[in-house]
Amino acid sequence: MIQPLEQVLEMALELSSEDRARLGNALIESLDVESDSETAESWASEIQQRLQQLDDQSVDRVSRKEAMQIISESYCDCSALRAAITR
Repeated sequence: MIQPLEQVLEMALELSSEDRARLGNALIESLDVESDSETAESWASEIQQRLQQLDDQSVDRVSRKEAMQIISESYCDCSALRAAITR
């Protein structure tokens, strides 16, 4: 006798790739409900902290171009990123 999970998997594998992607996304979202709110709270806190640092002038401001240059030089050897910097 086939187990329910195996039946669902067998049926899912018969779906089109688009429908399998939608099913996979729905399954992942069903697992992430709690962590999404935790993530949102963490980001909100981080954003508030960074805005406060800008208001207090306790951090230096850099332009987008400078930031991209620093990232490019520090973390990767990526010609696509360097091309984006010069835009």
